[in-house]
Amino acid sequence: MLEFLANITIVDVIDIVLVAVVFYRILILIKGTRAVQIITGLALLFFIFLVSKQFGLLTFQWLVGNFLAYIIVIMVIIFQTEIRAGLARVGRYRFFRSTSMVKKEILNEVIDFVEFLSEKRRGAIIVIERDVGLKDIAERGTPVDAKLSLDLLKSITNPDAPLHDGAIIISGDRVVSAGVILPITHDVMSLPLRGARHRAALSITYESDAISVVVSEENGDVTLYVERNDRKISTREDLELILFRIFAVSRGKEKEPEEEVIHEAETAARDSIAIPESKASASEE
Repeated sequence: MLEFLANITIVDVIDIVLVAVVFYRILILIKGTRAVQIITGLALLFFIFLVSKQFGLLTFQWLVGNFLAYIIVIMVIIFQTEIRAGLARVGRYRFFRSTSMVKKEILNEVIDFVEFLSEKRRGAIIVIERDVGLKDIAERGTPVDAKLSLDLLKSITNPDAPLHDGAIIISGDRVVSAGVILPITHDVMSLPLRGARHRAALSITYESDAISVVVSEENGDVTLYVERNDRKISTREDLELILFRIFAVSRGKEKEPEEEVIHEAETAARDSIAIPESKASASEE
């Protein structure tokens, strides 16, 4: 045992640490998704394959063996969403690409717009780009490519305007596109009590690190989605606290996990008003 330990070099230690980090990040990535059940099923199938070899079940062994021979291709097909999301997260590091900058003035315009929509009870989805680019998603709508302003956002969501349906994509200080039909992931489709608008807004946080804000046209309720989490927004201060703290990252300040940011927003808001637990609208908006 001591001889084995003596032969371990710094390269071996680095190798073990890297493998451990990779597996840890994979487990974090698939936590709470259907991938867990799929991996469990594959592991059970592999166990049955070993048992069949032990007892000489040749036909079953041939059948399962041929299936497992293509396991890499099968896993790529099954986990294409998770793999895409994982690679996108790797690309979030600044030595791969620049960070999308959102200034305080722009956030204030967005917050004013959300407040306006809530008062008028106009349904909308607002997606704010962060580190992961949304160009492929933006191409699903109509290009706008205009400097963001409150008047522009109001005109887009005017009930008589052709672009009032679909999501608004914001990148930096510009409205990239409007009327965007957001894709809905399989994981979100299986969730109960979520309208189409909420499912679409949540799905974009599975595909990227973007923030999406949904305003219900039924009751004016505001829900924010970030990192696969949702939060019911009850006050303007609640939304300000969350957005300002998250986008402080883009201005070079120390990052705080989104879960902690949302928790702090909950605590601050509860000092002035009781905030109900977040429940997405059950209606198909």
